[in-house]
Amino acid sequence: MPLPLDDILCRFIRPGDWSRRDNRPRPGAFKQASLSVWHTGQLWRQGAAPEDLRIEHLRGCGQAHHTAGDYLILAGEASQIELTPFQVRVEWRPEDQYVSEPWRPWADAHAQVEATEGPPNFLAEFRRLLALKARRAIPPD
Repeated sequence: MPLPLDDILCRFIRPGDWSRRDNRPRPGAFKQASLSVWHTGQLWRQGAAPEDLRIEHLRGCGQAHHTAGDYLILAGEASQIELTPFQVRVEWRPEDQYVSEPWRPWADAHAQVEATEGPPNFLAEFRRLLALKARRAIPPD
C-alpha cells in the first residue's frame, strides 16, 4: 500500500556515506536496489523516535529525511536529466524479510523505496538528488 505523499520518511546514513565537508549524505548512501526507510509519524505514534532505532549496525548513523512524494518527484527529475525512464514506489514493508530483529517492535513504521520502471539499480542522478535535497539532514555521531 502506498504512503501519503506528505509523510516524512527517515533513511539512516552510515558515517562512511556522510560528507563532512558538505554536511549532507553522499549519493552512495542511496545506492542500493531498494531503500529501507522509516515513517517518522508512525514511530512517534508508537512512542519511539528515529534515534531509538540506531542500534546494532545503525549505531552512530546520521539521518536524511524526505517525504514520500519527494522520492517520486526526484525520480521523475532524474529520469528527465538522464533521459532514462525511471520511476519508484514508496510502500509499507513491515514483513520479516525487510525488518529483522531487533527492529521488529517498529516494523509497522517500515517502508521501502523500490524502482518500478527503468534500471533495477537507482539512477546516479536520483541518488545525487536525494543527497542534495534532503528536507532534514542529521549528521552521524
